[in-house]
Amino acid sequence: MGALEPFERMWPQVLMPRTTIVALLCAPVGRAQSWFYWSLKHQDGETFGHYVRHYPRPLSNSLHSDAMWRKGMYGLALKKWHQLVGHLIIIPAADFYRGQAQTVEALVRAWRGRSGNEHVLQTADGLTPEQLASAGDPPRANHHSHAKLEDDVTNGNDRLELSNLYRDSNQQVYDLIAAHSRGSPEDTMTVLPHAASSAQYNPRFLEPPWNQ
Repeated sequence: MGALEPFERMWPQVLMPRTTIVALLCAPVGRAQSWFYWSLKHQDGETFGHYVRHYPRPLSNSLHSDAMWRKGMYGLALKKWHQLVGHLIIIPAADFYRGQAQTVEALVRAWRGRSGNEHVLQTADGLTPEQLASAGDPPRANHHSHAKLEDDVTNGNDRLELSNLYRDSNQQVYDLIAAHSRGSPEDTMTVLPHAASSAQYNPRFLEPPWNQ
């Protein structure tokens, strides 16, 4: 999410207004937990909850120096991308995992609508994305490899500090969506698979489970 300068250097300025970026956003605390279990921080069977319990306080002191925390700071990056490109599509990871086929179909429709070309995103073997999606959602690899976040971090103070760690960044994302994804043709942001105005959309989708 934070690699803005390379993107700006790689992509011609003249194409920026015609560019759409798709961002799949995992809840930041869940992303930190996942990163912990797939990094060298996870050793000798230590749990994420135990690691957080003994992490130097306040956590915010390490927010920008420790990649485990930094990876979930979406607010500033999304704000910059939104300023640079013509359209930004946000996909909450929880919605994607619950309905991968539905999300693929919604993304294809949105992409075709923006391009004006009903033939974009055809697959190499001749099948349309809709036909591939109709096969159902594939299983998620390694999704049972560690405890659920709410069972991993059980201490109330730890939960509160983790929530506060991403509060400002999360709010930046919510504010961007509220301001630029209103369901009008002038929108410069879209939320998929459920529109931000949909009853199925969770407006606090970046929060950890204890805040839901």
